[in-house]
Amino acid sequence: MIPLSEVSAGEHRDLEGYWLGLRAGELRAPRCRNCGRYSWPPRPACPWCKSKELQWELLPAHGRIFTWTVVHHTTLEEFKELIPYTVALIEITSADIRVIGHVRADPAAVDFGQSVTWVVDTTDRAVPGVFWIPDESSLGGA
Repeated sequence: MIPLSEVSAGEHRDLEGYWLGLRAGELRAPRCRNCGRYSWPPRPACPWCKSKELQWELLPAHGRIFTWTVVHHTTLEEFKELIPYTVALIEITSADIRVIGHVRADPAAVDFGQSVTWVVDTTDRAVPGVFWIPDESSLGGA
């Protein structure tokens, strides 16, 4: 856990805990010390109880695909080799939040409610990234 008060100031201070987490191989989100709820995207205060006592905590590893889209065209060079690829809204029920992420799977195999696990990718990248992979038991649908 990294208290937000200990995160160094910078131009992207609101996401610093996220980036520090990725560098450590973890997916993190702010959690309120007052009410205990996670929030995403990061905010200066808890969206539920308005407390400013937030800290970055490790998110549970598993989620479910709430909805998704398949990207077939991009103007960004770094994504062209991935086409087609899936971008999904992942529901992390045990944390009561939804996050957007890249699903590394055949787009035709992605389904509503499919169980996925996050993985931090630090290989061959200047900046670590996170992606989601379907759990073996959910391949081919929910």
